[in-house]
Amino acid sequence: MAELVLEDGGIALPALHKAVVRRVTRGGMVIRGTELVSRGGSKGRVQWFAQTWWCLVLTEQVMQEVFDLNPIRNP
Repeated sequence: MAELVLEDGGIALPALHKAVVRRVTRGGMVIRGTELVSRGGSKGRVQWFAQTWWCLVLTEQVMQEVFDLNPIRNP
């Protein structure tokens, strides 16, 4: 199982069940699994949804290229 945990310990996204790391690169990794969604109650219907997460490794270069984008600034 994979989870995206916030700095304060809270959960940012629903858990990814049967998670498998499919690819690892210098910039990040791809994780695939299944999200379980319960429609409430002990007899509630459960639905499963295939999910793929791309996890970005925050390096100085990534911060400059991705997070320092300014759509108004001219290149």
